[in-house]
This record gives sequence, C-alpha cells and structure tokens, in this order.
Amino acid sequence: MSIIPLLLAKGLAIITRQVILSLSVGIWVGFCLLKSVNPVSGIGLALDGVVNVFSDAGDTRVLMFTLIIGGLIATIEKVGGVRGFIHLLEHRNWVANGKRAQWLAYGTGVVVFIESNITLLIAGAISRPLFDRT
Repeated sequence: MSIIPLLLAKGLAIITRQVILSLSVGIWVGFCLLKSVNPVSGIGLALDGVVNVFSDAGDTRVLMFTLIIGGLIATIEKVGGVRGFIHLLEHRNWVANGKRAQWLAYGTGVVVFIESNITLLIAGAISRPLFDRT
C-alpha cells in the first residue's frame, strides 16, 4: 500500500506533465491511506502534513535554498545564459549526439555538486535543451 502514492504521483507526472499537481495528489492519497480517512478529510491532513514540514528548521533551510537556486537558474535561462552555453557546446562540436549529452549531464552532476536537488536543477537546465535537439 505504501508504494501506491509514489506510483500514482509518477504516473500522473508522466501523463499530465504537471509535477506539482501530481505530487499534490500523491501526498493527498498517501495521507488518505495512512490515516484511513475519506478523501475529503484527507485534504486537510495533507495540508497539515505539508505545513508541518516547515516546523523543522533544517527542512525549511533546504527548501528555501532550493527555491533561491531555482529562481537563479530560471533567471539565467531567461536572459539567455544557458542558451549561450549550449550554443558554445554545439559550435565546438563537444555535444553532437545523445551519448555526449548524457555524458555532459553526468559530468555536470559530478562537478557542480552542491546539494542533491540543486545539482539536478543545474544539470537539468543545461542538459534539457541538448536532449531536446538530439
């Protein structure tokens, strides 16, 4: 039973391409199963559970740091910094096929390891345009 929310959230994310909605549904179903309540009561429990995450200072720091870095990455993408880096990689033929794009994603994850979630944000921002083109 404990794997149902995970599978549901992943399946919805793949089908709908709406990550936040999918994770919210997974949290809601998880609390409904955990507390054996009806779906309407599960909404309140899920909201309480999300709010309780912020009661731990360490969790709050990680979430805030991730949001700040995510905003920074979004800004860099918006002003064209990532596009320029991708253009440089393609112009010099460093990333000409899918295999090299995979190696770039791997290398970025190894070199830019700050924190696991932030590493994924950075590697994804750099590698996504390359994977879309190859």
